Amino acid sequence: MVWTRQSIRVRPSRALAAYLILIHGVAAVGIVASPLSVSLAFASYLLLGASLVLGLRRVLLLSPGAVVGLTCDRNGGWSLALADGRVFVAKLKPGALIHPRLMVLNFRGPRRGFNVVLIDDNADQDEVRRLRVRLRLGR
Repeated sequence: MVWTRQSIRVRPSRALAAYLILIHGVAAVGIVASPLSVSLAFASYLLLGASLVLGLRRVLLLSPGAVVGLTCDRNGGWSLALADGRVFVAKLKPGALIHPRLMVLNFRGPRRGFNVVLIDDNADQDEVRRLRVRLRLGR
Protein backbone atom coordinates (compact mmCIF):
# COMPACT_ATOMS: atom_id res chain seq x y z
CA MET A 1 0.00 0.00 0.00
CA VAL A 2 1.31 3.46 -0.90
CA TRP A 3 1.11 6.04 1.86
CA THR A 4 1.53 9.78 1.67
CA ARG A 5 3.29 11.99 4.16
CA GLN A 6 1.01 12.82 7.08
CA SER A 7 1.36 15.56 9.68
CA ILE A 8 -0.70 16.10 12.81
CA ARG A 9 -0.59 19.27 14.87
CA VAL A 10 -1.19 18.61 18.56
CA ARG A 11 -3.20 21.25 20.42
CA PRO A 12 -3.53 21.86 24.18
CA SER A 13 -6.08 19.48 25.68
CA ARG A 14 -8.59 20.76 28.21
CA ALA A 15 -10.07 17.27 28.58
CA LEU A 16 -6.70 15.74 29.54
CA ALA A 17 -6.08 18.66 31.92
CA ALA A 18 -9.46 18.08 33.60
CA TYR A 19 -8.68 14.35 33.87
CA LEU A 20 -5.32 15.08 35.49
CA ILE A 21 -6.91 17.45 38.00
CA LEU A 22 -9.60 14.88 38.83
CA ILE A 23 -7.12 12.04 39.36
CA HIS A 24 -4.80 14.19 41.47
CA GLY A 25 -7.80 15.39 43.50
CA VAL A 26 -8.79 11.79 44.21
CA ALA A 27 -5.21 11.07 45.26
CA ALA A 28 -5.28 14.10 47.60
CA VAL A 29 -8.46 12.75 49.22
CA GLY A 30 -6.71 9.42 49.61
CA ILE A 31 -3.87 11.12 51.46
CA VAL A 32 -6.35 12.80 53.81
CA ALA A 33 -8.08 9.49 54.47
CA SER A 34 -4.83 7.63 55.13
CA PRO A 35 -3.25 7.33 58.57
CA LEU A 36 -0.03 9.10 57.51
CA SER A 37 1.90 11.30 59.89
CA VAL A 38 1.72 15.04 59.25
CA SER A 39 5.23 15.18 57.81
CA LEU A 40 4.62 12.22 55.49
CA ALA A 41 1.28 13.66 54.37
CA PHE A 42 2.96 17.01 53.67
CA ALA A 43 5.67 15.31 51.60
CA SER A 44 2.99 13.37 49.72
CA TYR A 45 1.12 16.61 48.94
CA LEU A 46 4.32 18.20 47.66
CA LEU A 47 4.99 15.26 45.34
CA LEU A 48 1.38 15.21 44.20
CA GLY A 49 1.45 18.94 43.49
CA ALA A 50 4.68 18.63 41.51
CA SER A 51 3.20 15.75 39.52
CA LEU A 52 0.10 17.82 38.73
CA VAL A 53 2.10 20.85 37.61
CA LEU A 54 4.38 18.78 35.37
CA GLY A 55 1.43 16.89 33.89
CA LEU A 56 -0.54 20.06 33.20
CA ARG A 57 2.48 21.66 31.53
CA ARG A 58 2.67 18.67 29.19
CA VAL A 59 -1.00 18.41 28.21
CA LEU A 60 -1.42 22.19 27.89
CA LEU A 61 1.81 22.31 25.80
CA LEU A 62 3.51 24.79 28.15
CA SER A 63 6.60 22.64 28.64
CA PRO A 64 9.49 23.16 26.17
CA GLY A 65 9.67 19.38 25.70
CA ALA A 66 5.97 18.94 24.89
CA VAL A 67 5.25 17.34 21.52
CA VAL A 68 3.30 19.84 19.38
CA GLY A 69 3.44 18.00 16.07
CA LEU A 70 4.22 14.64 14.55
CA THR A 71 4.90 13.67 10.97
CA CYS A 72 5.00 10.25 9.35
CA ASP A 73 6.70 10.11 5.96
CA ARG A 74 5.88 7.80 3.07
CA ASN A 75 8.24 5.10 4.32
CA GLY A 76 6.95 5.05 7.90
CA GLY A 77 9.68 7.26 9.38
CA TRP A 78 8.58 9.64 12.14
CA SER A 79 9.63 13.11 13.18
CA LEU A 80 8.45 14.97 16.26
CA ALA A 81 8.21 18.74 16.73
CA LEU A 82 8.60 20.08 20.26
CA ALA A 83 7.22 23.28 21.77
CA ASP A 84 10.71 24.81 21.94
CA GLY A 85 11.07 24.53 18.15
CA ARG A 86 13.25 21.44 17.97
CA VAL A 87 12.37 18.80 15.39
CA PHE A 88 13.99 15.37 15.36
CA VAL A 89 13.61 11.89 13.98
CA ALA A 90 11.95 9.38 16.29
CA LYS A 91 11.06 5.70 16.14
CA LEU A 92 7.53 4.53 16.93
CA LYS A 93 7.78 1.82 19.56
CA PRO A 94 5.48 -1.22 19.40
CA GLY A 95 2.48 -1.38 21.68
CA ALA A 96 0.61 1.76 20.66
CA LEU A 97 -2.92 1.99 22.03
CA ILE A 98 -5.25 2.54 19.09
CA HIS A 99 -8.89 3.14 19.96
CA PRO A 100 -11.55 5.20 18.15
CA ARG A 101 -11.53 7.89 20.88
CA LEU A 102 -7.97 7.58 22.18
CA MET A 103 -4.53 6.93 20.76
CA VAL A 104 -1.36 6.65 22.81
CA LEU A 105 1.81 6.58 20.73
CA ASN A 106 5.19 5.85 22.30
CA PHE A 107 8.29 7.14 20.54
CA ARG A 108 11.99 6.71 21.10
CA GLY A 109 13.88 9.92 20.40
CA PRO A 110 17.63 10.49 20.26
CA ARG A 111 18.02 10.74 24.04
CA ARG A 112 14.70 9.86 25.63
CA GLY A 113 11.20 8.57 25.01
CA PHE A 114 8.10 10.59 24.23
CA ASN A 115 4.44 9.70 24.67
CA VAL A 116 1.79 11.38 22.53
CA VAL A 117 -1.86 11.15 23.57
CA LEU A 118 -4.37 12.00 20.86
CA ILE A 119 -8.04 12.49 21.81
CA ASP A 120 -11.02 14.40 20.44
CA ASP A 121 -9.98 17.86 21.61
CA ASN A 122 -6.26 18.01 20.89
CA ALA A 123 -5.93 17.00 17.22
CA ASP A 124 -7.85 17.17 13.96
CA GLN A 125 -10.10 14.12 13.99
CA ASP A 126 -9.84 13.48 10.26
CA GLU A 127 -6.04 13.36 10.49
CA VAL A 128 -6.24 11.10 13.55
CA ARG A 129 -8.62 8.76 11.71
CA ARG A 130 -6.17 8.52 8.80
CA LEU A 131 -3.32 7.81 11.21
CA ARG A 132 -5.37 5.16 12.99
CA VAL A 133 -6.04 3.40 9.65
CA ARG A 134 -2.36 3.70 8.71
CA LEU A 135 -1.22 2.14 11.99
CA ARG A 136 -3.74 -0.66 11.85
CA LEU A 137 -3.00 -1.64 8.25
CA GLY A 138 0.75 -1.44 8.52
CA ARG A 139 3.45 1.07 9.07
